[in-house]
Amino acid sequence: MSLATYTVSLPPETADRLEALAAARGIGAEDAIVAAIAESLDAWETHAADLADEGRDDLPWLNKP
Repeated sequence: MSLATYTVSLPPETADRLEALAAARGIGAEDAIVAAIAESLDAWETHAADLADEGRDDLPWLNKP
């Protein structure tokens, strides 16, 4: 599987925070971004599954990928 490439523009404060976090973890900024996106997706998918289990049919975005 080939990797998807995205380009993002970060405010300076966010870029500084990213660089500091990456340095503290001993990884590059790109690896920190990949980890943050994966963790965010996992959290949202878990949240959506919990809402679906509760029968929240009033939230149409639950059934969209």
